[in-house]
Amino acid sequence: MLNFVSFMECVNAPSSACLTSLGILVPIILALLFALVGAAIAYKNRSRFRIYRSRFLWTSMFLIASSLGTIGYIMAFSPETAKGVSTSTMTDTAWATALVLYGIGLSLLICVGGFALGGWLVKRKRGAKS
Repeated sequence: MLNFVSFMECVNAPSSACLTSLGILVPIILALLFALVGAAIAYKNRSRFRIYRSRFLWTSMFLIASSLGTIGYIMAFSPETAKGVSTSTMTDTAWATALVLYGIGLSLLICVGGFALGGWLVKRKRGAKS
């Protein structure tokens, strides 16, 4: 996976190696996979698609908001933990958990985008038939 420095290097100077790295390909593949799933569900039952899309979106927003709240709290009251200095086991565990949940929330948000794109494509195709 890409780390922050190599990701920033890819942003500053894109190359073919950046586009073939696993850290860039995984979100694209997840979005395309969820676009297919969203299209299949929207084709079968549009109301079920809307329910799933709403639940996925609220779940991702909850994960992102709660993890950002925890990250902000730790950075405000224990900035040594954010810099990598071990302060206490509980704070270190909360920091690592918040970072992981933030990553999961962002990944789920990418998947929601793909899911919604699949449903939109089915809706557009059905609208063109009528």
